[in-house]
Amino acid sequence: MEALYQKYFFDEHFPFDVFIADTTEFPPHWHKDFEVVYNLGSDMDIGIHDKVYHLKCGDIFIVGANDIHYFPPVKEHNERIILQFNADLLGMYTDFDKGMRFESPMISKDGIPASVHTLLEKQILAIQEENSGKANGYKMSIMARLYDIMTLLVRNIPMVRCTEEELSHTISRLGRLEKVFLYVESSYNKKITLDKIADIAGYSSFHFTRFFKSTTGMTFITYLNNFRIYQATVLLDETEEMITEIAYSVGFESVKTFNRVFKELKGCSPTAYRKQNMRSQ
Repeated sequence: MEALYQKYFFDEHFPFDVFIADTTEFPPHWHKDFEVVYNLGSDMDIGIHDKVYHLKCGDIFIVGANDIHYFPPVKEHNERIILQFNADLLGMYTDFDKGMRFESPMISKDGIPASVHTLLEKQILAIQEENSGKANGYKMSIMARLYDIMTLLVRNIPMVRCTEEELSHTISRLGRLEKVFLYVESSYNKKITLDKIADIAGYSSFHFTRFFKSTTGMTFITYLNNFRIYQATVLLDETEEMITEIAYSVGFESVKTFNRVFKELKGCSPTAYRKQNMRSQ
């Protein structure tokens, strides 16, 4: 589980990827690449900075470069197409400036002309099909459709320009947040106090609490619990360790707390989760 800055692409000469994701959650993260999310299934939420958006089936969501975003935990899997590419891939022929952002990342049939939504939907599905088939010329076909998507967006979705001060502020916040995420990744199985994590971020405890909530949309304790429970599900899936051992190994100080938090996030007890996954394998 990468919970920080991400680098995705296998081919550095073609900085692009598209895949179908069905995870029930994904923690706060960011990347320098453009991302388009197309919801294939039931209703779902996406958080970006301190705001959560609700997507229905067929809705499209745009994530800009360095936007901190996440998928809040849900009890059921939900499929969506994730399309990611570096804006540099479009070269000098794009009107999309890195200092620009869309006023609203949400694109639904009710929010823009239905014809525009239909065209975006068509291009996203075509890209997914081309990438899956990889027929001769599939990269050229994907490039053509990426141009179509960006043209549709810049012509139909209002944009605003970020100031130099805003860009500098964003870079500073991301740097502090990365230190926090890296520390959690390396130390989630130990006791982590608010004072300690605030010091790592370079804040007082009071200011860190406000900083983390406004940047990620959740409290640090919520993030830490989510991270620990994710690690617990990996151990439940891949090992035969006792649940008591797992609880302590992912950083919980009591089995009672572990069971309570696990049920809150997963909708069932750790024992039930392990039994369900064993039956599905």
